[in-house]
Amino acid sequence: MNVITYILPKQTDLTSIGLINQNSLNLVISHINSVHVEKFDGKSPLEVASFMCPDIYEKLIAYGIKEIEKDRIVLKPYLLKNRQL
Repeated sequence: MNVITYILPKQTDLTSIGLINQNSLNLVISHINSVHVEKFDGKSPLEVASFMCPDIYEKLIAYGIKEIEKDRIVLKPYLLKNRQL
């Protein structure tokens, strides 16, 4: 499943949809890695990382990656539109 293309479609000017800095990329990564995955027994990649590799999880948090609540996950290009980051 290539989820990144849901938010960042191929052959799209990424700055035009709001991918303008590290904070906006962190937002995209946070949303993608907060999606609950069946093969992870319904857990998100970030939840799995927090359990399996707490040191790596802490680094992700320090870099600005964060878990997004399940009902607030957006996998569409408008995620970045008009965001103040």
